[in-house]
Amino acid sequence: MSVGVIVHDMDDQKRKAAYNSDITYGTNNEFGFDYLRDNMKYSSEDCVQRDLHFAIVDEVDSILVDEARTPLIISGPIERGEDIFYASQKPLIIKLKQHQDRIIRSILNNAEARMRQGLDDDKTIELLLQVKRGAPKNSRFLDIIAQEPGLKKRIDRTESLLRSQKTLHLLDEELYCIIEEQDHSANWTDKGLKLLSGDEPDAFVIPDVIQGMQEIDNDPRT
Repeated sequence: MSVGVIVHDMDDQKRKAAYNSDITYGTNNEFGFDYLRDNMKYSSEDCVQRDLHFAIVDEVDSILVDEARTPLIISGPIERGEDIFYASQKPLIIKLKQHQDRIIRSILNNAEARMRQGLDDDKTIELLLQVKRGAPKNSRFLDIIAQEPGLKKRIDRTESLLRSQKTLHLLDEELYCIIEEQDHSANWTDKGLKLLSGDEPDAFVIPDVIQGMQEIDNDPRT
């Protein structure tokens, strides 16, 4: 007969091993939190709890009445596993930024060369719009905007026009990521996603949350 104990600082692997024992000891908080966390997992294989035959509860009146008034809040320090994941992805992000910076410099050089030649046409505006969408805080770009009155309005107007025509994505294809200042977000282009994913094409694809919830609902363990 095997016996497991659930304590506060255990990782998922140790918790799963404890739950797989014939008898598992623990507090109601630990069992409750593990249940809540398991219901937030994308895959049933990641769950730590298993089907239990029965439970023996000590001082059940205290648990069901007194402690039931205190809500369970899932919070605490970030697990080390997440730190390791982010650290492993950092070189890829640095690589992507280097590629993006290189392209932005090239586009800016082209735009400035056209402006020196007096070519203040749609092509020049589109080049500057590319810079705005890929590096809106670029110092060279901001200097150009500051020195040319009315230029920012033309760039914004072109962006609105291309968005309404649903052709803005064609301008973004050369970049690796798009920075949206209004909603403070960054989105990978297909080019950037390919660079980040490498041999794992689905590594940076956001999972279908609805499908994941349906799989959890259909899982007999949940």
